[in-house]
Amino acid sequence: AFTNSGLRRVLFVAHANAANAKGCSSGSPYPLDRADQTRQLTSKGVKAAEFSRKWFQALDYKHKAFVTSPARRVVETCQIMAETRHGAGADVSMELMHSLHPCDLVPACHQLFSKLGEASLEAYYKEGGQAALDEYADIVFEELINLISTRIFGHSVFLNAVCRRMASAFKMESEHLSNLEAIKLGETEGLLVQLFLLTCGLEKCPQKTEWRFVL
Repeated sequence: AFTNSGLRRVLFVAHANAANAKGCSSGSPYPLDRADQTRQLTSKGVKAAEFSRKWFQALDYKHKAFVTSPARRVVETCQIMAETRHGAGADVSMELMHSLHPCDLVPACHQLFSKLGEASLEAYYKEGGQAALDEYADIVFEELINLISTRIFGHSVFLNAVCRRMASAFKMESEHLSNLEAIKLGETEGLLVQLFLLTCGLEKCPQKTEWRFVL
């Protein structure tokens, strides 16, 4: 579906800083339950999303719709960054995709996240988590291939897993897949996948972080 739609770039963006989950200290892992979806951005998160417009506005897209996790903090991040082009307070077109929030999808992902929190795929794989994250990524990818969107907002490490699934589908070389697995996606950072007929490249946004391997 991606090839047939003419899409050549897909951007995965992690949400900005959010309020702590109830009963959890700052920076600690938290339950991926329904209550987690109500967490809102902190003032720090709002400022970071506004600042990230500087790299976001440099990217131009044919398709204007956004796909986001239903979690409040993700929707808020998308709204703020989307106002870059559409103006403050604009009615931004978003499609909520429930599978982007891993609640209830793959129980093993919950267990891993409660232990590791936001980390790289590589860290999860070392803990035996590749099968669980691959299962999650397969579920999301099957939904994404039926959508026409180039900008997807969600949750770090889980976005990485979906990005890797897409990169694998487009025959990214194993060396570059390994580089992707080592990336810990930070708040309001993105992974830009360049899609080609038989291969793809990846760029981490903002570019100052220097994850660039366009093939």
